[in-house]
Amino acid sequence: MTTTHAPIYLDYAASTPLSADVADAMYRAMTDPMMNGNPSSNTHEYGSRAQEAVLHARQQVAGLIGASWREIVFTSGATESNNIILQGVVKHFKDNNPAHTPCHLITSAIEHKAVLSVMQSLAEQDDVFLTVLTPDENGLITADAVEDAMTPNTVLVSIMHVNNEVGNINPVMEIGKLCEKRNVLFHVDASQSVGKLPVDVEQMGANFVSFSAHKMYGPRGAGALYFNLANRRDFSPLMQGGDQERTIRPGTLATHQIIGFGKAADIASRQLSAHLEYAQNIKALFLDTLRKHNVEIELNSNLGCSSPFILNLRFLGVESDTLMMACADKVAFSTGSACNSANKTDSYVLHALYPDRQNTGSDARFSFSHLSTVDDVRQAAEYLAEKIALIISINMCE
Repeated sequence: MTTTHAPIYLDYAASTPLSADVADAMYRAMTDPMMNGNPSSNTHEYGSRAQEAVLHARQQVAGLIGASWREIVFTSGATESNNIILQGVVKHFKDNNPAHTPCHLITSAIEHKAVLSVMQSLAEQDDVFLTVLTPDENGLITADAVEDAMTPNTVLVSIMHVNNEVGNINPVMEIGKLCEKRNVLFHVDASQSVGKLPVDVEQMGANFVSFSAHKMYGPRGAGALYFNLANRRDFSPLMQGGDQERTIRPGTLATHQIIGFGKAADIASRQLSAHLEYAQNIKALFLDTLRKHNVEIELNSNLGCSSPFILNLRFLGVESDTLMMACADKVAFSTGSACNSANKTDSYVLHALYPDRQNTGSDARFSFSHLSTVDDVRQAAEYLAEKIALIISINMCE
């Protein structure tokens, strides 16, 4: 009988596995008869029990990012959170300002598609103008760049905290202070930082922050939006039909998903420091092992200012498709964002970071976790080195 082994998983930036403790909390919620009520209906014990559980989860999620529980809006994920805010702010501005008043938006060329595509779509409307910033030589979007792009008509700035492809950490605190000084709304996509890096929304100075449960060992299909209550007057809901989530996101709440999200946030808040230190060591081990085996690489990530959970490399002399096919049975990684995997063109993020670079290699993103064992990481790097050497030798013989 042949036993097959699953590939070593190094794609945690795309999605993390569901924590056993989270799964247990969700299972208990789904099988408890007293949790069958609608959390928005507290006229009986069934609804009250569900409402209490949702409130507890809201407090857990809020605690992870230094927010008040009243400032947490549950959604289906960061993509929905991004859409709610970006479209809702522009809708409110256009509905409540004189005709033809310009609405200027600022974002960057290295944002996730869930932000960049929405911003580009909004810019197709009359009197909405968009500035897309390019990263500096360090691969970052700086506060100076944002300030230079601002006009008297700038309404909203949206800059991600941690880039999902290369892991570079943008100086969002500096940008937040700038936006506050200029009375401009600031939105942050923090999908790759919440639950992994320390995040304090008050220190960040953001009016709105989007993030997802499945990036931090919670359930897929659950997300959240930090919504500063002082900015309720700057926003118009996109959907109608209910008062849930203060009408910001109406609809019946998925109690078990939210309970799972809360449990994941609670675990993350208690283990953040330990997981962060471990990821730093694992990332260094992976890179050192590749170099020990004389693999020719170029760094796409800025090691001086990047998440320890993400490493993006260019392997010289190897084509991306060839490398993926050669390693698929042993190592699971990606060549970019999961949301862009159907698009076989070069990464727009890497093109923005390195516009003049020739296509001389294979770009790959490796993302790590506290679940990545030392043996797995070392074996993955050694296997990659072996396959790359074989591919290069075959190419030389052809």
